[in-house]
Amino acid sequence: MTRKILLIGIPLALFACVTCFGIIWTTCRIYVPEDKCAVLVRKMGGDPLPAGQMVATDTHHLGIQEEVLGPGRYFRNPILWDWEIHPLTVIPSGNPGTWEWPYTLGRESSTPRPTGQIEFKGEFPKIGVVTRKVGKDAPPGQLLVKRDSGTKGIWEEVLTPGTYKMNPYVYEIELHPAIVIPAGFVGVVTNLFGAAATTDTQPQQPELTLPAAAMIPVTEPGDWAAITSQAG
Repeated sequence: MTRKILLIGIPLALFACVTCFGIIWTTCRIYVPEDKCAVLVRKMGGDPLPAGQMVATDTHHLGIQEEVLGPGRYFRNPILWDWEIHPLTVIPSGNPGTWEWPYTLGRESSTPRPTGQIEFKGEFPKIGVVTRKVGKDAPPGQLLVKRDSGTKGIWEEVLTPGTYKMNPYVYEIELHPAIVIPAGFVGVVTNLFGAAATTDTQPQQPELTLPAAAMIPVTEPGDWAAITSQAG
C-alpha cells in the first residue's frame, strides 16, 4: 500500500512542482533586455497616490513607480504589478578619430593662427540635460534644481557619456554637444544663472602690469560637460 502511494505521489508531486515553476516562469517573469529598462506599475495592494501626484516614489503606493528595473530577470506578481519596457538613455561618447581642428600642439604649420570663430569638425561627445517633470515645485524664479532634490525643473548636473536607466514618465533628456577644448586652446566660462556679481564680490585688480587676458579664469584643454542652454 505504501509503495503504491509513493509510486503515485512522487510523480504527482514532481508534476505539480514543474507546473508551478512553469506558471511562475511564464507569468511572473520580467525579462529586460540589455538595452532596455522596465517601468513598474502597481495595480493592487497599495495606497492611492496623494492628490496631484502622478508617480509613486515608493512601492507602497499604486500607480507608476519612480524606480525602474535595469537589464536582467525579475519576478513580480502579475495580479499586483504591470510593467512597460522602454529603451535605456544613451549619451554618445563621440569618436576622437574624426576630430579635426586647424591647430594643436605638436602639429607644425606655417599658416598664421586665425582670429575670431574657429570651426572644429568631427563626431564630438554629447551631454544629457535632464528635466524632472514630476515632484514638488521649485521656488519662484529658480530654473535649475539639484539632482537629489526631488524638485521639478532642469538639473544643475548633466549626464556625461554613458548609459542610464531613466524613467520617461519622470525625466525628459535633451542631448547637447559637449564642450571639447583641444590642446593649444583655453575655454572662457560664463555663468548664465545665479546671483549677479556686485562690486563687493568682484575680485580686485592686482597691482601688476599684465595683459587683460591673463586675468580671465580659463578652462584647461579636455572634455567638459556643462549646461549649454541660454537664459531666457
